[in-house]
Amino acid sequence: MFRKLVSNLPFSPSLINQLGFYAKRVKREEFTRKIGLIFTIMCVIVQTVTIASPAKPTLAASTNDIIFGGGDLKKTQDIYSKGCDSKGRCDIKAIMNAYGINATNLASATYENIYSSAENNYWSIGRAPRGYGGEVSKQIPGGPKIWARTLHGWSANRNWNAIRVNTSQGTRWILTECGNIVTKESKPATPPPDMKMEKTVSKSVVKKGEKFYFTLKATNIGGSTAKNVLLYDTSANHLELQPDGLGSDPLKNVMRWETHKRFDIGAGQSFTYRIYAIARADGTTLENTACADIFDVNIYNNCGKATVRVEAPPLVEKCPYNS
Repeated sequence: MFRKLVSNLPFSPSLINQLGFYAKRVKREEFTRKIGLIFTIMCVIVQTVTIASPAKPTLAASTNDIIFGGGDLKKTQDIYSKGCDSKGRCDIKAIMNAYGINATNLASATYENIYSSAENNYWSIGRAPRGYGGEVSKQIPGGPKIWARTLHGWSANRNWNAIRVNTSQGTRWILTECGNIVTKESKPATPPPDMKMEKTVSKSVVKKGEKFYFTLKATNIGGSTAKNVLLYDTSANHLELQPDGLGSDPLKNVMRWETHKRFDIGAGQSFTYRIYAIARADGTTLENTACADIFDVNIYNNCGKATVRVEAPPLVEKCPYNS
């Protein structure tokens, strides 16, 4: 239309007004096209940056993070120096020191990309259990309980940006995304079970015929399940066990109590029992023993003992014979 007006202008000068109108319109359209092109270029740039640069770690922070929200090398060094992360967890040094990471080797750390696969045997350490990747737990000395699982099990076939730290224990990596420590080694050994029996008595001094009770507490203080455990209590002479409140674990006889079957006790799990007894002798000291029947890493704490003293009867003076 604009070209038609220009071609007809010599024959009809009155078209000059329409020509001015269309000239302004063409300029506005050109401006609009330029603005549209600029916005298109900006969108392409934003999309490219989004693909090339992942979101900041803090946007996806998790309580599983060793360092909440992760961070680059400088941030990791600063947090280690302060000892606490942004969530106020002040066990960073304890965790890192347990894996050989300290201020000295952090100062010489470098960046490295690592790739998680089933073959390379990387293990990732975090604060929360996830239940996969061959997960095992570990208690950090002076720190929290942490969990290790294969990095491949956590996220298969993926590149991770990491801080490489050379320690006396070998190479460690700290994932910048979450601050979690990565090791390259065989599966951490699971600590064996360790059954501990503790025994107390309600009264240390009793009278003959008086009823009192023993408390038995069996705890697996080891790191794995204690299998096929039998708990039992063996009485001493002149000390009769009583059937009160034993429920599904009744007495075998007045000298013997035991659980009605063998059972498994998980790591950290405890079972407590109360067993009543009556002393049948005067003026004696009676020792009662309870045990966990299992052959474990430390057999010396499998039994617990409690001692009770039975009062002697008062002496009765005889009156002299009067004739």
